[in-house]
Order: sequence, then structure tokens, then C-alpha cells
Amino acid sequence: MILVLIMALSCFVYGNAIKAQAASTQFSISLSSSSVSKGGSVTVTVSVSCSEALGAYSYCLSYDSSVLEYTSGDGYGGGGDGNIKSASNSFTFSAIASGSSYVGTGSSDVYTWGEESCSVSNAGATITVTAAGSGNNGGDSTTQAATTQEQGSTEA
Repeated sequence: MILVLIMALSCFVYGNAIKAQAASTQFSISLSSSSVSKGGSVTVTVSVSCSEALGAYSYCLSYDSSVLEYTSGDGYGGGGDGNIKSASNSFTFSAIASGSSYVGTGSSDVYTWGEESCSVSNAGATITVTAAGSGNNGGDSTTQAATTQEQGSTEA
């Protein structure tokens, strides 16, 4: 009888400690230009926005290395201070061949300041590289990428 009472009490205590809804995170990608001439460069900015205070985040940025070449960047992740809900990282690529390259986030891990794993929506955008002299060489237009939903990236 005492064992049943202890089990019932522990279910009540621990059951109430579980959150009904996990924090959600949205990645977005903006481009300095969606079209660049071969030999030019393009900057890709990856932003992460969390529904709760951001603790830490990491992701992989995929791209077609036969079209774009990574030249510089400020990291594939970061951390919060308990007060911020968003952050961003920028990367510069050189256009090395004509064609198009999808640039997207994936393999993302995001944690709240309270160390809870977040559900993640990844994002991507396409960069078109044209023959030298025939396209926009890193103009000032900005393209906001459509976000692609992935199934439950809540694993650690």
C-alpha cells in the first residue's frame, strides 16, 4: 500500500514537471544577392530565433562546393546569455562556376537557457551564379528564404 502511494505521488510530482510544449526555433537565411556573377562574392546570413531565451545553438550549412567556395565566416553556432531570443552568423562565398546552389541549414541543435532541447525549423535559399559580366555581382538586394520544415529535430 505504501509503495502504491509513493508511486502515485512521484507520478504527480514528476508528471507536473514536464512541459506541455517544447520551445520552438526558426532558422532563416538572407542573402546579399540571390544572383552573382562568376568571380563575385555573396554573403549568407543565418539567423536563429527561439520562442524562449536562447542557450546554445549549432547547425551545418550545406552548399554546392562546385558552384560556391567558402571564404570566411563567423561560426556555425553560438550561445545566449539568458536574455536574448535570437542571434545570427554571416558567411562569405566566392562564385567559382556558373550554376545554382541551394544553401541551407541542417543537423541543427538548439537549447534554451534552461537547457531544454528545442524543436527546429530549418531554412534555405538558392544562389544563382551567372557567367562573368552577365549578372548581379553582389548587389544590395536581400532575399528572405522560405523556411523548410523538418520533422522533430529535438534530439541532442
